Amino acid sequence: MDSPNTNNPQVTDSRLHFLDYWRIIRIRKTVIFAVFLLVVLTTSIVTYWLPKYYASTVRVAIEKDMPDISPLFDYRQTTPIFDPFFITTEFEKIQSKTVLYSVITNRDLNLNRKWATRFHVPELKTPETYNILKKRIDVRQYRNTSLIEIRVMSEDKEEAAAIANKIAEAYKDWRLSQRMAAAMKGIKSLQDQFDEYEKRVEKMQQDVAMMRSTNSISDAVADNAQVMALEPETVRRLESARVDSLANYSQIKGQLDNLQSLDRASLRKALPTASADVQLSELLSKYAAAEQELASLKKDYTEEHPTVARVKSILSQVDTQIEAKMDGIMLGLKSRLDGLKNELEARTMELEKAKTKDRESAQTYGPYILAKRELESLKKVRDTMQLR
Repeated sequence: MDSPNTNNPQVTDSRLHFLDYWRIIRIRKTVIFAVFLLVVLTTSIVTYWLPKYYASTVRVAIEKDMPDISPLFDYRQTTPIFDPFFITTEFEKIQSKTVLYSVITNRDLNLNRKWATRFHVPELKTPETYNILKKRIDVRQYRNTSLIEIRVMSEDKEEAAAIANKIAEAYKDWRLSQRMAAAMKGIKSLQDQFDEYEKRVEKMQQDVAMMRSTNSISDAVADNAQVMALEPETVRRLESARVDSLANYSQIKGQLDNLQSLDRASLRKALPTASADVQLSELLSKYAAAEQELASLKKDYTEEHPTVARVKSILSQVDTQIEAKMDGIMLGLKSRLDGLKNELEARTMELEKAKTKDRESAQTYGPYILAKRELESLKKVRDTMQLR
């Protein structure tokens, strides 16, 4: 049976290559060992002679600036908005000239003079020192937090720690100064607005006092909503009464005109329905009964018979009474119409007086009330600004 290795040429070739390499290593082992020792020795010597550098790290917690007070009349709680570029922006601010120049010129560090001596140059300017310092600074975010690590490299470990701390202090002072400047600017703007509203309040107070004095207005009356609403309510009540009087007058006038246009016979028929009068109804019933009795008597007696004459006399007397009653009812309707007319005219005059008084009251109190409301609004805004 053939062995597995003889059936797989790739395994055989790999074994042959490895044996070739191993044979070369055994032959050249002295050279390989000499090269290894030379590399290790060279690396050790170079590392030994290289200057020592120390790294000092300081961590700074930063947060976005939030306003101390909410806008006027806006009492909703302000929620900070996530800004993905905030941290990286702060990286650049920390390494900016504004921050690092203050570190370089710090009296305790005096990096211009110290590094000029270290690098054996006559003098270092601040921009040159800034370029050197920036290369020795590494600013990064600490493990997905809002903490910033400021790492400083230096040949002197105490200097590295001092520079790192000074950078953190300079950055803190710069942010405080920026926030203070923004706060002072906001305070100045708010103070200017407050002064403006103070002047408007003073002027409005003078105007309100002048209006009250000129028109002899009482604050007790102007502030009383029921008193101010009395005149419009009176106008509405009088207008409603006038409409009712007009409706009654029109009804009676139409009825009287229709009755006056009828003849006496038609009026006798229509009047009991138009004006319910008990006496007229009784007289008409009595007259009808007398007519029936007379008609019945004429069948048995002559016109000269005493009984017929008596019934005719009663019939004539009742007819006279009916005519008199009809005239009285018509006269009563006319008198009632005159009374309704006088009532309508009186209510119309009273309504006009109330309207005139309402207009005068509106002209007197209206501008004063509006001015006083505006004054109260201005005072509210001014007091809110003063609290801010």
